[in-house]
Amino acid sequence: MTAPLLDRDHAERLATSDARSLDGCPVDLRGFTPDPKLFDYVTFHEAVAAVVCPYMLVGDVLVVAAASSNPDLEGARRLFPALTIEVAPADREEIVQALWRAGRGGAS
Repeated sequence: MTAPLLDRDHAERLATSDARSLDGCPVDLRGFTPDPKLFDYVTFHEAVAAVVCPYMLVGDVLVVAAASSNPDLEGARRLFPALTIEVAPADREEIVQALWRAGRGGAS
């Protein structure tokens, strides 16, 4: 699976809401492999170091799944100052597994 099926309302809510406002609605990354193009914004090494998974890009808003509410993404913010980075909650182990799949080129 390369991208979850989300209805437009849910995608927009993820892209425009602070992760803390999504109480009890974490991003499900089981079986998810991030689009390799999203690593142009948050490099693979930065994602591994911050334990985040780039999830989707909606306009100029990048949604990343993270186990913490304030991951260190200064590299991405410095390179793309006009990009808004929103954090959606996710399980740490699911993030690690998604990054592992991305590092293997999407192989399961």
